[in-house]
Amino acid sequence: MTINKQYKPLEDYDDYHVDKGTTHSLIAMYLIDNGMADTRANVIAEAINMCFKAVCPLDTNNLALCKKLLPELFTLAKFYNDVYGDGTYSFHELTETIKEIKHND
Repeated sequence: MTINKQYKPLEDYDDYHVDKGTTHSLIAMYLIDNGMADTRANVIAEAINMCFKAVCPLDTNNLALCKKLLPELFTLAKFYNDVYGDGTYSFHELTETIKEIKHND
C-alpha cells in the first residue's frame, strides 16, 4: 500500500484566512491553493469534514447501506484522508469499500 503524505500548504499557515482551530483547515488551505475563494473553501472544507466524520464510525450494516444509497460520501471522505495523509485517522478499514464503489460505477 502506498502511504499518502499530508498536504503541505504553499504559503505559511498565517497567510490563509481559515479557521485554524478546526479539523478541516488543511482542506480549506488545499482548496485555496488550487484557486478557490477562501470564503467558499472554508464552507466546503467543513462539509467535507462532516462527510468524513459521518462515514468513519459506520457499522457494517450502515456501511453497506451508505455504499448503496450515498456512495459520494466515500469519495469526499477519501479526499479528506488524502489531504491529511494516511495514518492520520483510522480510515483504512473503508479502503476496500471505496475500491468496490469505484469498480461498481
